[in-house]
Amino acid sequence: MRVLVPQADGEHAAQVLRETLANFFVYTVRYGTLSWGPTFLKEAKGRGKKFVLLGLTHGVREVLQLTRLTGVFEIRGSEDDL
Repeated sequence: MRVLVPQADGEHAAQVLRETLANFFVYTVRYGTLSWGPTFLKEAKGRGKKFVLLGLTHGVREVLQLTRLTGVFEIRGSEDDL
């Protein structure tokens, strides 16, 4: 029995490789954020450390308020406000 495997041209193979690597990094960051992030924030909050966020847009500020993360982060307009 003879199996024919279609040959991928170079551009298509490069695109598939880029998409695969992008997916790998996205899922790695997502997993790290969801599993390690809350633990890190709890430990840092217990030690009295503050996280400063600079130059946020109005939309990002609203999201922080909706998720009740404004108590975790100190929000400043720019580095000059520090």
